[in-house]
Amino acid sequence: MLRIYTRLLGYLRPYWRRVVLAFGAIVLYAVLSGASLTLLVPFLDNLFQSGGAPPSTEQMEAQPGGGDLDEVLAGRLPFLARAKAGIERRVDATRAWLDRGDPFTRLRRIVVLIVLVFLAKNLFGYLDPYLVNWLEQRCLFDLRQDLCRVLQQQPLGWITRQKTGELISRVVNDVNMLRGAIIGATATLLREGLLLVIFLGFLLVLNWRLALAALLVVPINAWLMRRLGQLLQRDSTRIQVRMGDMAGHLQETLSGARVVKAFGREQDEIERFRHYNWDYFRGFVRLRGLGALNA
Repeated sequence: MLRIYTRLLGYLRPYWRRVVLAFGAIVLYAVLSGASLTLLVPFLDNLFQSGGAPPSTEQMEAQPGGGDLDEVLAGRLPFLARAKAGIERRVDATRAWLDRGDPFTRLRRIVVLIVLVFLAKNLFGYLDPYLVNWLEQRCLFDLRQDLCRVLQQQPLGWITRQKTGELISRVVNDVNMLRGAIIGATATLLREGLLLVIFLGFLLVLNWRLALAALLVVPINAWLMRRLGQLLQRDSTRIQVRMGDMAGHLQETLSGARVVKAFGREQDEIERFRHYNWDYFRGFVRLRGLGALNA
């Protein structure tokens, strides 16, 4: 499976510049999503507080739920302690800049910054799926061209032994089923993973006990994702086979239309096609249902 996936990724090599742009857009979208959430805190503080500056991260740590995290991290995970200290310094520096001036000036500054961050986030939120879809479709274009070239180079005897409808299904339908496997799944994993890390970091600064409680569901979620991935792979293979059977049956029926009509077998062929069609329908609905759970 890994070898096949590596071969598919080879189709991205000629377009590596767009790959870099796509993943850059994903990273910036995730970072700006976290920034937009972070900016809501000073906005609400300035909107509803009657006076005084909002508490710093040091003051928040003195409250219940935030106090002894530095000691725990420094003793067991020093690299996390350094990362947390760096985040807190940046958060406090941003708050100090936002809290300068009178309340109206502070509120106006925060609103302008929120608007700019949301505009930038939406821009990269547009570029991310656009570039990913372009890369997917371009790779599928190249893959279909390679398949067509291989089929044209096959011996005549091999071609005549194959079902025409099945070959057409391989080039058209099976290739299209790979749409999300080339880069879409990797892009989604990176995007959601970055968002998870950023939001957990934000939660870690606010209340580390709540952040650790949120991490308890990660192993369960990882097992469910792995199990659903196995089911998706199995059902996707079945769908490709059923589409090939349906296309092959239809091609045989149409190419042998004279024989079918001569023996009055039209209704039998309709029922056979209905059987293939129903199997494909049930399999595709199940596949989409598993995909929705996986999302």
